[in-house]
Amino acid sequence: MSGARAVVFAYHDVGVRCLKTLLSGGVAVPLVVTVPDDPREQQWFASVAATAADYGLDVVAPEDTHAPRLIRRISELQPDFVFSFYYRSMLGAPLLRAARRGALNMHGSLLPKYRGRAPVNWAILHGEHETGATLHYMVERADAGDIVDSQAVPILIDDDAREVFDKVTVAAETVLARSLPALIAGTAPRRPKYWPARIGCGPRTVASTGRARRSRFTTWCARSRPPFPVPSAS
Repeated sequence: MSGARAVVFAYHDVGVRCLKTLLSGGVAVPLVVTVPDDPREQQWFASVAATAADYGLDVVAPEDTHAPRLIRRISELQPDFVFSFYYRSMLGAPLLRAARRGALNMHGSLLPKYRGRAPVNWAILHGEHETGATLHYMVERADAGDIVDSQAVPILIDDDAREVFDKVTVAAETVLARSLPALIAGTAPRRPKYWPARIGCGPRTVASTGRARRSRFTTWCARSRPPFPVPSAS
């Protein structure tokens, strides 16, 4: 064991793979926090709750991540790190402060590009030739903290969202495994982000006539397939 302790907020395939990476790296995980299953959602991805149970870890799926009871429990655990791996809610300042050595998030893009939700979807929609996974420190602003490490993956001409997401999952596991020894040793780099214009996710204007935008949206629809949602073109 490394002697490090981490509380893990996690969901989806990235959550499962990164949780296993921590355990393989000798990190003690006294608590896993995941997302309650939504019966309306197609469960095509791996279960963090089931994985945690397989390893005998305590796991909770609270309705409210900001509940005082949860914050108090995590603070009492005195974790060295708090990690967020594709968890579906931002963590507030009290949870970030509970980590004695740092709170870190794994984001599915090459930050600072495509911060925010559905980064794989938007990378395809905007015709990117690569995307990736970025490990960064969390602050109260979304995906805005210092970068520790990142790993690029190619987006091929016919890749659909599921294929790209699978690559990003492997990239996330690679980044975490590569960064973990330095995080534990206290020697991990921290690179401040440079914030160029129009780097977030979400609807945006990309051409004055709108023709280029509609063309990219049509391409995205052709390359998307269930269970991935199609973002709004408006």
